[in-house]
Amino acid sequence: YADDVVKQLYESTEGKVAMTALHSLMHLRNNEDPPSHLPAVLRDYYATSNIKLPSWYNPESVLRGQMFATKHVRSICCSLLFRSLPYTYCFRGARLLLLSENLSRNVNSR
Repeated sequence: YADDVVKQLYESTEGKVAMTALHSLMHLRNNEDPPSHLPAVLRDYYATSNIKLPSWYNPESVLRGQMFATKHVRSICCSLLFRSLPYTYCFRGARLLLLSENLSRNVNSR
């Protein structure tokens, strides 16, 4: 149902209002009502859905994770990029590396 709401937002406003609305939702705290300036389709979604956080949710842990990710975003992105490049390369040409498992075996010896 949420996908339909987002699709309606983008189709009706060409994404301009949708991005502003979704950005304003990022700043909501637990149990806060959505702002009144949101498009009707989004307000209706929040009024009719039962959005509940899981019992294990810990706001302090989430904040620490966000702060860590913000501080180390370059390293995280580079690590993900460099880890994915060899696999992309293997699927395009050097499949022997992937098939022989030499790509992931003895990584620390290189």
